[in-house]
Amino acid sequence: MDKQGLKYTVETFASDPEVKAHIYQQLTEFEPYLLPGSHIAVLIKDRKAVSSNKTGKKAGVVVTFSLSAEGGQIHGKGAAADVYEAAKIAKNDILKQFDSIQNQLVSTQDREVEINEIMTNPTGHTLH
Repeated sequence: MDKQGLKYTVETFASDPEVKAHIYQQLTEFEPYLLPGSHIAVLIKDRKAVSSNKTGKKAGVVVTFSLSAEGGQIHGKGAAADVYEAAKIAKNDILKQFDSIQNQLVSTQDREVEINEIMTNPTGHTLH
């Protein structure tokens, strides 16, 4: 699905084209973390009366992203008044989990070496 030849599947979900485009745009931010053969499931629930756990506001929509590959799974959930904000919250939930995992796996010394390499040769590298 991505530009670099990585193959993964996104489970289809019923929605209008504008919402689908927004969801796919959110999913592109996961690509650096995905393995070939990864599977992404998207669940959108209309929950007019459900309150958001984090904000205490009424959540109109709950979006859940579920990523799986090689026996592992990671889930992100977002609840908000609209599907766009809920998708953004779900995406950020997963990205925080990926960052936490990466921080546990990469030593401080390895990170410093990588930063120094990027600083000396900034072309072709993206910091995130």
